[in-house]
Order: sequence, then structure tokens, then C-alpha cells
Amino acid sequence: MDVLTVTVKGILARRGKILFGKNPAGDWELPGGRHEAGESLEETLIREFREETGLSIQVERLLDVRVAEIVPQRPLLFVTYAVVSASADDDSPAVSEEHTELAWLPEAEIYDSLAEPYQAALEAYWRQGHLRWTSERVDRLRRLQVPISVGLEVAAHDHP
Repeated sequence: MDVLTVTVKGILARRGKILFGKNPAGDWELPGGRHEAGESLEETLIREFREETGLSIQVERLLDVRVAEIVPQRPLLFVTYAVVSASADDDSPAVSEEHTELAWLPEAEIYDSLAEPYQAALEAYWRQGHLRWTSERVDRLRRLQVPISVGLEVAAHDHP
């Protein structure tokens, strides 16, 4: 009987951008890694996030679970969570040996180049109420000069 390797990934968003790591093959991926025996999935993600980015996170909620092959003939069970930063300074995550680069990227810029499990995770993230906000859209809202006549208050702020 084949046993699937479990990999746990996290979507950390800030100011309309998502944190991605570029692996040695040159592909962008979500931070996270292999589940180890004795850990909960959440513990794995917290450990892997710290190892790969230097950031402390809190796991917010489960987004997606699926079997996929990034490398042919090597299926993995991908478990992806939405996470929030618990680090005081998340502007400059630290690059580990697992990535050649870390970057905050707009989802629209990177979506088409991502492997299927990462695209599916982003789609689940959007379906669960996280809007596709960009800094440009937020700036446009802040500059809105149209009076709101129905008594609604518009609060433009950075969405995770």
C-alpha cells in the first residue's frame, strides 16, 4: 500500500499581496513543508513557516485539502491553511536554504504560473471571504469623492 506524504502550506496575505517562496527549480510556492510524525498539521505549519521565513504565524482556518503531483509520479497530500502573522516585523521575511527568494506578490501577477494545488488554495481563500484586493483598489477607495447618500460608511483598509 502506498503512503502519501503530507505537505502543509499557508497563505499569508498583507496589503493585497501574498507571501511566496521561490524554490531552487525557480517555481513560486507557498511557505510550508512536510508533516512529521507526532505533530498536528497546525504545528507542522507553524514550524515550517518559522524555518522557511523566520516569521511566527497563527493558523486561522483550513482552506483546502487535495492530492496533487508537482513532481510526476510523486503524489502529495496538500493541506493549506489561511494564516496570520504573529511577528512584529513581517515586512522582511528571512530567506532560508529552502528558497532562493521570498516575495510579497499580488495574486493576479502570479496565479497563472502557480502549480495546480496552489491555484486551488488561492481559489479556496477567495471563496471563504477573502476578497481580491490590490493596493491600487484600496487607494481608489480612499480617494472616492462621491457622497454616500444611503447612510453607509465606507472604510478602506488593507485586507489580509
